[in-house]
Amino acid sequence: MNTLPSAPCPEWRLDHTTPKRRFAEPVFARGTLIHALFNHPGLRKALLQSRAVLCILAMAAVIRWLYPPWLWPGATVAISGELLQMWCFACLRKDRMLCTNGPYAFCRNPMYIGRFFMMLGIVLLLGNPWVVGLFVVAYTYYVVNRVEREEAKLRECLGEPYEEYCRQVNRFLPSLRPLATSSVWFFDAARFKKNCALSNGLLVVAFFVAAWWLTGTSYNVYSIA
Repeated sequence: MNTLPSAPCPEWRLDHTTPKRRFAEPVFARGTLIHALFNHPGLRKALLQSRAVLCILAMAAVIRWLYPPWLWPGATVAISGELLQMWCFACLRKDRMLCTNGPYAFCRNPMYIGRFFMMLGIVLLLGNPWVVGLFVVAYTYYVVNRVEREEAKLRECLGEPYEEYCRQVNRFLPSLRPLATSSVWFFDAARFKKNCALSNGLLVVAFFVAAWWLTGTSYNVYSIA
């Protein structure tokens, strides 16, 4: 069980008496134009609103220029990352509770690690090292700046319990020893369902099934021609 105490987050209260706080500026948001770009409110809002369309276009482009020898290696990497992300969904409570169980006992942001490998597996299908390198750089900037913003809010919301968690658990690099006060073999079916983990996993599997089928179909057409 999670024995670290939890603290209410006044920012999440809905009554008009909630005090408004100004979150500390993320460290990585200072000093460079590219970090400022990744923290631009207007750009982030536009990307959030159009993420479904962008995702569909990106997946269509990957299938269009897919390099068949990388289909199964890419699928292995992507599905492994998605399984980690699904485990995170089964542990994460999107409320005032500090999550330290399951993969969160090894590092503070395992979901972003799982998401990285899920997306990396899809990018690998292109078989282009330059595109892979560009993705790694872009994702690094994205996740570092996003985590900086999120952790600034969590420090405001959860206070000392979260500070103690940060002192004991790395941000990204998983520790060989889990947090002693956490339950590593943790899986909550209700959280798994509430966070739509199954539908996310099925979408990833469906993408690779479609890629496999379309690749085979295109080869048959070429061979007949």
